[in-house]
Amino acid sequence: HLEARATFEGLSTRAFDPILFRRRRTVRTKVRVKVEEGPRTTLDSLEIDDRGGLARGTIQEAVERLEGQPYNPGELELLERKLTGRYQALGYLNASTTLEVDVDRDEHVARARLQVVPGAQVRLRSVVVRGNRRVRRRVITRELKLEIGEPITPRAIADSRSALYDLGLFRVVSPELVGDDDRTRDLIVQVDERKNILVEGGGRLATDQGVVATARATHRNIGGLAHNLSVTGQLGYGWAGDEWRVDTGAPIWRIATRYTAPWVPGKGHELIVEGLLREVAQEPTFRIQRSGMRVGIRSKFGDRVETFVDYNAQVRKLEDLDPGALVPGDPWLPLLDLEPDATGELVVPSLNRVQTGPEVLFIFDGRNDRFNPTQGAYLSMQGQVVDRFQAESVMFRGDLRLETFTGLGPVVLNWFGRVAGGRAAGSDNTLPIEDRYYLGGAGSMRGFRLNQVGPANFSARPNIDMPTAIEPALEGKALRNAAGHWVWTGGDSLFQTTVELRVPLSVLLEDWDTTNIFLFTDVGQVQMLDDAIVTSSDQFGLNRPYRYGVGAGIRVATPIGPAAIALGINPDPIAEWDEPRFQPHITLGEL
Repeated sequence: HLEARATFEGLSTRAFDPILFRRRRTVRTKVRVKVEEGPRTTLDSLEIDDRGGLARGTIQEAVERLEGQPYNPGELELLERKLTGRYQALGYLNASTTLEVDVDRDEHVARARLQVVPGAQVRLRSVVVRGNRRVRRRVITRELKLEIGEPITPRAIADSRSALYDLGLFRVVSPELVGDDDRTRDLIVQVDERKNILVEGGGRLATDQGVVATARATHRNIGGLAHNLSVTGQLGYGWAGDEWRVDTGAPIWRIATRYTAPWVPGKGHELIVEGLLREVAQEPTFRIQRSGMRVGIRSKFGDRVETFVDYNAQVRKLEDLDPGALVPGDPWLPLLDLEPDATGELVVPSLNRVQTGPEVLFIFDGRNDRFNPTQGAYLSMQGQVVDRFQAESVMFRGDLRLETFTGLGPVVLNWFGRVAGGRAAGSDNTLPIEDRYYLGGAGSMRGFRLNQVGPANFSARPNIDMPTAIEPALEGKALRNAAGHWVWTGGDSLFQTTVELRVPLSVLLEDWDTTNIFLFTDVGQVQMLDDAIVTSSDQFGLNRPYRYGVGAGIRVATPIGPAAIALGINPDPIAEWDEPRFQPHITLGEL
C-alpha cells in the first residue's frame, strides 16, 4: 500500500502503582492512530541479471515467490543482501547489486530489475600478526580458517576470530584486510594478550550439600604454545543432619591438576592430563577418599559436536560407611572384611581398591546460548568400562542425557530426560557403592531428600564411630531408640525426566530481567537390574515403579553466581520412610 497514510489522533495514559513496588511506577499509554490504506501495488515482474551465474537456485526461488505478490521493497532489499552474501561466501568480496523499480501508480503494478555484479574473486596473499609478545606466531596462524592463495570469505574471518578467542589468551582480536589489488588482500591480525597467570575463586552453598569454597590458579600459555596447567583446590563442610549448622568435624576437600595441550595429536584435537592428588567426598551414607590420573583426547567436529576419550586410574578407600548401604556382590565387601552376602563385622577404613578403565563421552550442543538458552537441544552419551587390569570383574556403565529448550515468547519450556544403567560381569557381582546411581535433592528430584529415591535397606544401627556428617542424617529416619533405620542403597539403573517452565519476572515487573520464576515436575526412579539383589524395601513392598514431585521456585542472577530457592512437593510420601511432603532447597553460587 504505497499511498497509505497514518494520522495521529491523540493518546491516553494511565498510571499503575503496584502495592509492593511503589517506587517502580509504571505508566501505560494508548496511542490512537487512523490508517488509510489506499490501493495495493503488485509486483508484476522481477528480472534478475546474474552475470556470474553462481546464484541460479536463489534467483529462481525468489522469482517464483515474489512475482504476482504485493510489492514489498523490504523483500527486494533482503534479496539483494542474500545474493551479495552468496557471492561473498565464495570469495567475491566486492560483489554488489543494482536495483531499479518502475511503479505504475495508475495500474498499481511495479516492475523490478536487479543486476548482480560479482567483481573479481579475492584471494589471501599474506598474513601479518601484530601485538603478540608471549604467544608464538604459529599458535595464532594455525587457528586461522584461511589459507594463503585461497579465496577470502567473511565467514572464515569470523570463525578465525572466534577460534583465537577460544584459546583464552587474548583480550582483543582484530583481523583486518588491507591491499589495493582487486584480486588479493593481506590479512593483519592484531591481538592484545592476557596475563599468563590467572587466579580464580568461587564457591557454592546448598541446603542438602553444605558449603564449598574453590580456588584455582592457571598458567594458560606455557612455552608460548597455548598449553595450560591449572591447580584447583576445594574445601567445604556439610550440614549437621537437618540442622543449618556447619559440621566442622568432617571436612570435604579436593586437590587436582589439569594439563591441556591443544593441537595434540593434531588439528581439532586436544590432549588432557588430569591428576587427582587427593579428594575426600562425603555422601549421606558413606565417605570416600580418591586419588588418581586421567589421560584423554578431546576432539571437536564443527561448532556443536565434540568427543572425549580417556583412560582413568584411581585408588579409592572407604573411610566411613553405613553398612546398610551395601548390597551382596559389592566389590568393597572383602576389603571391609565382610562376607559376599554383606554380613559380618564391618571394618573401616577399608583397604585400598584400584579401579582402571577407558571412558568415552559424546556431546552435541545445539543450544542458542550456552549460559541462558532459550532454544535448541543438548545431548550427551557416556560409556565407561572398568577393565580387568586391577578389578576382579569387568564392569560397564552407560549414561544418556537429552535436554531441550523451547521459547514460547519470553517464556522458556525446558525438558530434561536421562536414562542410565550399569552391570558387573558375573552372577555374584554388582557395581560398587560410589558408582551406583542415586536420585533426590536439589540437583535431580526436588521433592525428596538427597539420594533418597530408590531401594533401601532396614539396617541395625552400626556399632562404630560414625562421622557427624552421617550419624545425624540417620536420626529422623527412625526413632532415636529404635533398633534400626532405613538406608538408601542406590541402584544400577536410573530414569529421570523433568519438565520446567521458566517465566522471566520482567514479564510482570519492569527491570527484573535477571530473575526467573519456574514451575517444575520431576519423575524418576532408581532400581536394581539384577533380580538376585533383594533389599528390605523389596521385602516390605515399598519399591514403586516411579516416584514424582512438583514444585516452584525463583532463580536470580547475582554477581557471585546464580541463587535459587525452590519448594519441592512430594504428593505421595511413604510413611515408613518418614518422607516429608514439602522439601525446600536453597542454592547460591557455583563451583
